[in-house]
Amino acid sequence: MILTIKDLTKQYHLKNNDITVLENICLTVNEHEVIAILGTSGCGKSTLLSIISSLLNYDSGTIKYKDHFNYGYMLQKDMLLPYLTVKENCLLGLRIKKQINEEKLKQLDDLLIKYHLKNYEDSYPDNLSGGMRQRVALIRTILLDPDLYLLDEPFSALDYQNKKMLLNDIKKLIDEKHQSMIIVTHDVNEAISLANRIIILSNKPAHIIKEITLDNPDIDYLTLVESYIKDEV
Repeated sequence: MILTIKDLTKQYHLKNNDITVLENICLTVNEHEVIAILGTSGCGKSTLLSIISSLLNYDSGTIKYKDHFNYGYMLQKDMLLPYLTVKENCLLGLRIKKQINEEKLKQLDDLLIKYHLKNYEDSYPDNLSGGMRQRVALIRTILLDPDLYLLDEPFSALDYQNKKMLLNDIKKLIDEKHQSMIIVTHDVNEAISLANRIIILSNKPAHIIKEITLDNPDIDYLTLVESYIKDEV
């Protein structure tokens, strides 16, 4: 088991009132599992990922992580540092963790070649296209060798072919290394093709309205999932 969330509630405390974003969220993420989180825009999907990654605090409930828990978080924005080269941006997470070694440098070199960035390793982010920047962000995440990938629609701005390629690469990686992933997406087909389970959140205050395990080939999951999302629009 990677982590267990129980009765998680998150509020934003504003000057005149409090707004509850997440309410009594209960979720378990298992080893070697892909979970897709679906819901309407602004319902709290990204907030949930930020809480799991400890970037945000929460008001009540509990989160229990497995020992030596390690995650890799990819946002919609690539978050590259403009004053670092492609190679330096790729190594940033490892540098912070003081985990740069010969093996990781060899892995980086292989990934730069794989994603057609080898000739750009000394370039700066401003000289890259949006797709290239996202590939740099992906390499930075892969190098961390996380137990859990947290993906917040990081490839939503890419064209279909590049998006499919990068998501398939991540899926292949987690299958090979028995890692896990939580992906936030608006694409129901993407969720069905990637995930073992789909979690559907309600509008704010968000709670889980349906948890669907994708284990029966005879079920029309597209129609099933869309029926729950439609009720929330």
